[in-house]
Amino acid sequence: MKIEDSEESTEEEEEEIVFDDSESCDSENKENDCAKCGRSYYDKKGPKVDWIRCVRCHNWNHETCTTNPDICDDCLN
Repeated sequence: MKIEDSEESTEEEEEEIVFDDSESCDSENKENDCAKCGRSYYDKKGPKVDWIRCVRCHNWNHETCTTNPDICDDCLN
């Protein structure tokens, strides 16, 4: 006696795609964080200042987190 499967074996399973837009997902993305203090660009509680991108390492810093307007403190040392 042969039992037939209800699904064909050649049929591919569909993958479920899940998008996570939570803060934990953003916190893993360090390119949105200040290189000095570590606060996220999207943190509403952080300083309300401009952001400066270092011309050497291209990391972002709050204007108040660096002493030089073009190069971050890490690159100066």
